[in-house]
Amino acid sequence: MNYSQNFGFVGLDNYKELLTTQPFIEALFRSGYYLFGGILQLFFAVIIAAVLCNRISLKNTYKGTLLFPYLINGIAVGFIFKHFFTRGSVLDTLLGGIGLNYLPYWLRDQNINNISLAFVSIWRYLGYYVVLIISAMLTVDRTIYEAAIIDGASKRKQFTHITLPNIIPVIFACAALKLASALSEFEIPYIITSMGANNTSTFLIEIHKVAFKYHRVGLASVMAVFISILILVLSTSVMGILHYYQNREENIRLKSQFSSKKRKQQI
Repeated sequence: MNYSQNFGFVGLDNYKELLTTQPFIEALFRSGYYLFGGILQLFFAVIIAAVLCNRISLKNTYKGTLLFPYLINGIAVGFIFKHFFTRGSVLDTLLGGIGLNYLPYWLRDQNINNISLAFVSIWRYLGYYVVLIISAMLTVDRTIYEAAIIDGASKRKQFTHITLPNIIPVIFACAALKLASALSEFEIPYIITSMGANNTSTFLIEIHKVAFKYHRVGLASVMAVFISILILVLSTSVMGILHYYQNREENIRLKSQFSSKKRKQQI
């Protein structure tokens, strides 16, 4: 790999190029597919975790099955789904078997290829978030549930008024992790669509291209710094929202206690 020997200070030129180059901006906004997939992922993770925390048979088997995709190497996952989405292969055969014959090109059609890749991300990381949320649910004091059962609370009310408020910090932590993962997606589109072909390139793939294909290491370094700062700012914002929520709930609790004591004193 040959790099230029002519060095010079370029100031903010690389940052200007980053913010004005259309492919870079499009690649950044393409992370929205993975971010929206992450929202669905967390929603299903909470539902599945709630089901698996109940007394059902073979629940440890279900947990292991859900976690297994996360343990598979990302490159292996990429090649598996590259074959899975190939025209006339596994997915088309399965859908054709139930009468769906007019199917799109899952990796060529630009209206659906990024959705297909986001689905792979959901499949791969769903079990990881399920395990995290189950761990949070198991830390909730069981005596609270026993008191709720005595008061006649249904399963739905137990979940919405006891379980969900107690696992909010873990859900926000998972959201911050998923946000960072969505903005730094690399392996899945790189392998499945051969370096992000057909408008599936992500920001990290663009960094890879700039550094190793066009040999512009300075611009690639600026892009890496930019995405790192963006992830830090957005993740910090998510945790800041959590901090605000917790403070608000604490203030409401303290006001309720103060009002209760005041009423008792008046009586």
